[in-house]
Amino acid sequence: MTAEIAILNRNAVAMAADSAVTLQLSGGQKIYNTVNKLFTLSKYRPVGVMVYGSADFMQIPWETIIKMYRAELYDRKYDSLEDYASDFVNFFERENILFPEELQGESARNYLRLGFYQLRRRIDTEVERTIKTIGSIDEEQLRTLIREKAADFLAELEKCGDLPGFTQDDVTKCGAKCEKDIQDAIEEVFEKLPVRECNEQLQHAGSLILCKRFARRDYSGVVIAGYGERDVFPMLLAYECECVINNKLRYIETNRVKIGTTKDTLVASVVPFAQREMVNRFMEGVDPKYRENVEGYVSTLLGQGYPNRIAEALAGKISSELQESVRKELVELGGKLAQDFAQGLERYRQAQFIDPVIDSVATLPKEDLAAMAESLVNLTAFKRRMTSVETDTVALPIDVAVISKGDGFIWIKRKHYFEPPLNPHFFSNYYRKDEAK
Repeated sequence: MTAEIAILNRNAVAMAADSAVTLQLSGGQKIYNTVNKLFTLSKYRPVGVMVYGSADFMQIPWETIIKMYRAELYDRKYDSLEDYASDFVNFFERENILFPEELQGESARNYLRLGFYQLRRRIDTEVERTIKTIGSIDEEQLRTLIREKAADFLAELEKCGDLPGFTQDDVTKCGAKCEKDIQDAIEEVFEKLPVRECNEQLQHAGSLILCKRFARRDYSGVVIAGYGERDVFPMLLAYECECVINNKLRYIETNRVKIGTTKDTLVASVVPFAQREMVNRFMEGVDPKYRENVEGYVSTLLGQGYPNRIAEALAGKISSELQESVRKELVELGGKLAQDFAQGLERYRQAQFIDPVIDSVATLPKEDLAAMAESLVNLTAFKRRMTSVETDTVALPIDVAVISKGDGFIWIKRKHYFEPPLNPHFFSNYYRKDEAK
């Protein structure tokens, strides 16, 4: 786990990331406090990138991926930050050295198993329910059940949203290229179940599993922030990346923040990633879990407890039909009141806590943006250290950088695994032009 934050206003964007990474080893869980998660995306342009979630992407360290892309990018420039992000995504689809066919095939098989097991569990659940209800299930009933569940599963997949960059043509290509992998997954997951009659449906379902927003596996978060050549104010784009399949990156966009002066932009923004509860406390004045519990308790009280108590109090005084009618009306009224309660709290949080912070952030100079970003990550780390039931999944040191239009990417705090005075060649080679492609 990790804690990261980006704070943007019209002056700059500050980014901060802790150094902890949690590894699941055969002997248990191991936490290291030496991982780099904040990088320059370009040596020459004002663009930075942070990663969170899994430390690797398809078994390759993120640091390796980013630095290979940075070498390919070299000193190229783009008009907008969106163009940098788009080129970074395209890098995954054109870099076959990092993601060979064998590795992509393994990812595809994992997705297929994950998706088909969802259908298998639905079939097993329905079989168990049928046996519990009527005592047994014969072969014909089982075949009918499987056909119905497979048809429902395929219809559900058809309705799933498209992943960025994936089209119907990709579904067709994946179905043809991965036909054997899909068939192997069908045989592995469904074993001796009679699925032959709906094999064609399952083959199509397999191609959709690979290309639709359906089964989600472990992902890595990627945050790109900074400026394009024609961007006056900073912008941030965040993605969740899963894997590369058939030379296409499976990812979704999770956040887009644009600072500016028009109605469709913001004056400032505070955007936490990964472990964000302490930042939310700071911004909203209340812990998110506490808020959810309060709203849930009030919703249950007004939507169930109060109507039931009133109905019980009216027992014997009015007819049972009228009693039930009163209870239903109170349930509906209670639901509306609970919704009004939650909306009222939201307005109060926005006016009394969030808006004042955003107003202050909008005027912060670059050095104070950096200090705020570091403090909020440090606050999360401190909370982890002081809570006995939680492990230190957020840890010092904290890397901090500020990106501005005029000064570019500036490190405020940065850890090295080596002693800089002993390695002058590293810094002298960093901007060498003779390796240009």
